[in-house]
Amino acid sequence: MTSHSDSARRVFKYQVQIGTNTLRMPPDGKIVHFDMQGPFLCVWVETTPGDHIGRCLHVIGTGWSIPEGGQHRGSVVTPEEFVWHLYEVVP
Repeated sequence: MTSHSDSARRVFKYQVQIGTNTLRMPPDGKIVHFDMQGPFLCVWVETTPGDHIGRCLHVIGTGWSIPEGGQHRGSVVTPEEFVWHLYEVVP
């Protein structure tokens, strides 16, 4: 059995929707993966527990406008062969 302290880094999963999403997570959270889990689009974030802020993530389709100031965080191909792209707008 492995123990962990309250300050240990962990990976948390967040569900996201097509369009604009505001997720409450620590500011140091690093997006490490964007994919489907079952029928849901999900983001996995590596972080330490702490204060949470709102982070603005956009899920857009191929050919859609990229949000101003958006930084690419990942892309996923769904079983239906749609491709979704994850962008974060960083202030």
